[in-house]
Amino acid sequence: MTSTAGEAGQGRPTLAPGRLTFAEAEGFLAAYRAGLARGETGADLGGLTAFDSAGVGALVAAARSAAACSPPLAARFVDPPAQLRSLADLYGVAGLLFGPA
Repeated sequence: MTSTAGEAGQGRPTLAPGRLTFAEAEGFLAAYRAGLARGETGADLGGLTAFDSAGVGALVAAARSAAACSPPLAARFVDPPAQLRSLADLYGVAGLLFGPA
């Protein structure tokens, strides 16, 4: 995961290989939490080409980690692929992860 420039505290970590499956979920979550320590609350999901329920779970855990910060932060997951949004909707967490459709 790398960070791109943005407003102060608004850098956007991006998912490097384009995958967020069981194999990458733990690494993504660790990198996201490290980004939170730098004030980075977002992840650009536009490059994702593979994901599964473990990936959705990692995004939920990342959002909860942001909310648990002091002061609480809001996770910002931008540009999710339509299929990822559909999977998150199936699990009832699309609103939490991506806001209103």
